Amino acid sequence: MPLPSPARARARALAALGAVLTATAFAAAPAHAGTPVLTTPTGTVGVGDSLSTVGATTFQFGHDDGIKITCGKVGVVVMVVTNPTAPGDADLAISSLTVSGCTISGTTDTPHSITLSGTGTAVVSDGTPLEVAVTSVDVAIALTSGLGTSTCAFGDTTSTAAFVGIIVNPASGATGGSITFTNQILPLLSGTSVCGTSGVLNGVFSTPLDGAQPVYVN
Repeated sequence: MPLPSPARARARALAALGAVLTATAFAAAPAHAGTPVLTTPTGTVGVGDSLSTVGATTFQFGHDDGIKITCGKVGVVVMVVTNPTAPGDADLAISSLTVSGCTISGTTDTPHSITLSGTGTAVVSDGTPLEVAVTSVDVAIALTSGLGTSTCAFGDTTSTAAFVGIIVNPASGATGGSITFTNQILPLLSGTSVCGTSGVLNGVFSTPLDGAQPVYVN
């Protein structure tokens, strides 16, 4: 077999060297190295910062999930507890829940209030896909009937499975982005048989804001 020409041999050697250098660069520089899990277009999200998001939800519960509450505006505020360097998890404390524009079906009761009991916790993970897992929360739904007011408390604790939302970062220009909860199960924490044993949450929330800046997960 004839030997390759010197020019062809040099080209092959350069291509091999380029492949080795590329592989070494990827091995030596993992994605997002040195970048915090949570950032904004202007910098790092600080520990202690308050982040806010607004969404719309449906929640089904009761016998055979026959009661459905649909809320057109659900506001959530969280405080950043930790924001380590990626890859990693950022811890959040859920401090506020506000709802409006709610309707109910499947019952003659009317929604009296939907409130957050205490402070919840959540964890943002920068894996694939990006996720936020609500690890502890207690949401009380008070319903009014001719017999008075009954309360169903749903959520999770450290001894139950978290419910998870999938995060999509905003596109270039800081537009779009979402957090989507799909068929997430929230166990009943307290309440009567009217409440059933669990509820099913579906909802889409906007990208959280740190002040006026959108928050990215790295």
